[in-house]
Amino acid sequence: MLEQQLASQSEIEVADIAYSHSHSHSNSTEAASVTPLEEMEWTMQFDLPQSAWTEHLEFISDPNLDPNLDPNWQDYTSVSRDVEAAPQQVQTSDDLPTAKDLPSLIQFDLVHPLFPMVHKRRYLSWTKLKDPYPARQCLRMAMRALAASMSSQFRSRGEDLYLKARQMAEDLEASELGLPWTDAAISIEQTQAWLLLAHYELLAPHIYPVQATARRAFRLVYLSRLHCCDQQEQSTVGSSNSSQASAPTRVDFPTLEEKRRTFWVAFCLDRCLIACGESLPAIQDEIISVRLPCPEKNFQNGDEVKMGFADEALKYTKLDATSRFAEFVTSTALFGRCIMQKHLPKSGPSLEKETASFWKRHDWLASAAKRQVDLLSNNATDLDDEPMAIVTLMVMYGSIIALAKASKEMPRQTQEEQLASEAYNESANEAAAKMADVSNLITTSACFKAHPYLPLLLTLAISYLTINLNSGRDPSVCSLTESARTQLSGALESFLEIHSQAKQFVERLTGK
Repeated sequence: MLEQQLASQSEIEVADIAYSHSHSHSNSTEAASVTPLEEMEWTMQFDLPQSAWTEHLEFISDPNLDPNLDPNWQDYTSVSRDVEAAPQQVQTSDDLPTAKDLPSLIQFDLVHPLFPMVHKRRYLSWTKLKDPYPARQCLRMAMRALAASMSSQFRSRGEDLYLKARQMAEDLEASELGLPWTDAAISIEQTQAWLLLAHYELLAPHIYPVQATARRAFRLVYLSRLHCCDQQEQSTVGSSNSSQASAPTRVDFPTLEEKRRTFWVAFCLDRCLIACGESLPAIQDEIISVRLPCPEKNFQNGDEVKMGFADEALKYTKLDATSRFAEFVTSTALFGRCIMQKHLPKSGPSLEKETASFWKRHDWLASAAKRQVDLLSNNATDLDDEPMAIVTLMVMYGSIIALAKASKEMPRQTQEEQLASEAYNESANEAAAKMADVSNLITTSACFKAHPYLPLLLTLAISYLTINLNSGRDPSVCSLTESARTQLSGALESFLEIHSQAKQFVERLTGK
């Protein structure tokens, strides 16, 4: 057991985990052939052997059964006609599943709850076309690859689909002159495809170049100016010869919201990679001018609602509207700031000034984290059916732990600062214990449904509790800490058959 191997370990730093790149055929074969979890509570219909696909697909396709879809939306009829049901036939051992066996609607419903950046009806309206333009073909293939990795039946096809999608994505960026930059217009589908590929690689970082792929996605985000899609247009004074100023073209709400959501998916990936590798952020907070994602129902039905900004949500401002995805974005933004607290200079002529700034910033982050946890706790209902709600809570508990780790590394010059650090440590222990409680939902439900960021957050808590156990604290406290670590270790182990990243974390924790 992982928790038994951890008992004798010394301080372990999650931040030192590095992603390596190896295209070993044996590793790829092993990753593709692992046996999926047998007892899944969250099973899609295609995971059930000998199922009648048409019946199940029609059930899923009914707009009246989806609370986020308005059956009167004008494009629904045309979209639903394009959704084809898979043939009703029994799969034999010689009839292996292919990409076309995974209907587009189910592909979307697998991926979208975790990465909600694509407009459902628009996606379904073109994905069944024989020859959509190249960027859409690439997004469709990337969606298939990631969806296959989340299905027990189709996981073995994930790598082939990924390689096809990646080749298509690279072809999109190839210049006519073979230059390493693009002079063509960048579509939103192209950026979305690269982001899905990066998340596919996140599941197996020892095989794929997740950092390099993520950087390519971030580059497209900047070139598309998604980071400032809500920036106020600068007032310009027209020349004396011009009779009138040209009015800016108004973008329809679903298109604008899709850009916002694509940016926020990229932003959250960036903050996850910061926590994994202790790298500096590729997307700086100061340049962001993007409103938070609106509620899912408004996005899918095109009902415009004006959301606030992440900075407003982190302060005392109460937003008029919020959503699961907006809560996740806000929590991830705070998590990134807590992780970056460790980058304060530890020596130099300005150390005293930097130390004062550190504690002031630390107090602000701790206060913001407490408010966010209280807000999420009040909104927490049916977490086992809400993968986004689970990961959001875990992100906030991880933020509290990150703050405690950062405070331990600062030179404490006053008794007041020492007391503050001890208080942060107690808060982190409580946060880790709550993470252990939430982790029970992960082990009892299917890990295929869980967010790929969860292994990182579990490892962050496990390593912190291991440090405390090795510090020789009060026996009664150690007993509670050991119990929490055992629960968290069990949750992390439940990912081993699905996430190669979880294997990497376990190896790091056990010193193998």
